[in-house]
Amino acid sequence: MKFVFVFRSTSFALIFSALGCAYPGGSSDNSISITGVRHLTEESRNIIKRSQNFPLVRKVEALPPHVLRLCSDWKGKLAAPGQNWQVGCCIDNPPKPMSRLIWARQDEQHVLFHYERGGYTHSYHVVLASRLDPNSPILWHASGHGPLDFEGLLSAINDGRLDDSSLVLP
Repeated sequence: MKFVFVFRSTSFALIFSALGCAYPGGSSDNSISITGVRHLTEESRNIIKRSQNFPLVRKVEALPPHVLRLCSDWKGKLAAPGQNWQVGCCIDNPPKPMSRLIWARQDEQHVLFHYERGGYTHSYHVVLASRLDPNSPILWHASGHGPLDFEGLLSAINDGRLDDSSLVLP
């Protein structure tokens, strides 16, 4: 038996309004606020630009273990690009990975990877990480509204369409 919960937007809008809060779904265009790219250092920006020449990672197993832990789900699983994974919050049986790699590029020192995380809020993330320092691998992290190819990533960085305000990965 499946339970279906139905929430009325207007009810939530009234609750948020009564609390003096902005209702996240209340804008006329249903857009989500993005704070922009504010924490990307010039050095990290240059690494990202150079990463276009890094070899493309085609298998999840090719990522270093400490980098894999950054984007895998709580069970340590990460679906490969195009592989089945758990998009929503209703868990399938048997359970699938809750995260999926979209693409990654790496050289001897750095890994730039783009992945998506399922569950209650489907989200997209870009991470620049160090391959050499497993104790402090994250050089930069941002989230956005959808999947990006490499050119789309550069454009989103330049246009401020990513949010790098969170220093913690979800």
